[in-house]
Amino acid sequence: MNASSTDRAAMLKRIGLTLPSSGKIEYARYLPGMDDAAWLSLTMTEVEWTTFLDGIIRKAPRPPEFSEEANPLLGPPEEGWHPESAKGLKTGQVAWGVNQSEALNIGVTPAADGKVRVFIFWHQT
Repeated sequence: MNASSTDRAAMLKRIGLTLPSSGKIEYARYLPGMDDAAWLSLTMTEVEWTTFLDGIIRKAPRPPEFSEEANPLLGPPEEGWHPESAKGLKTGQVAWGVNQSEALNIGVTPAADGKVRVFIFWHQT
């Protein structure tokens, strides 16, 4: 189910991310449970992607290593969620949250007009 814009903002806050000013959420899904999970697809300028990634790196114990081999970390395709079809997709993972008890999987691929598309799959462990 695609989340409302209010839910989307709450989801980003819950994950611990801040959307850049050029950022646009194209898809958002949140699954509550014993271990919560969220899927987000965002677009932003290349410059703001760099700033967005720097913010992630500052909070993570180590920077993500992006590769095509890590793309399955974004999870299987579902209604509205198809990162596997993005050309040039590279994914990295960082330990996240309090005591690094969460996983933040980040996929990035070029998009039109000097933008990038960012896929986020966050989950508790």
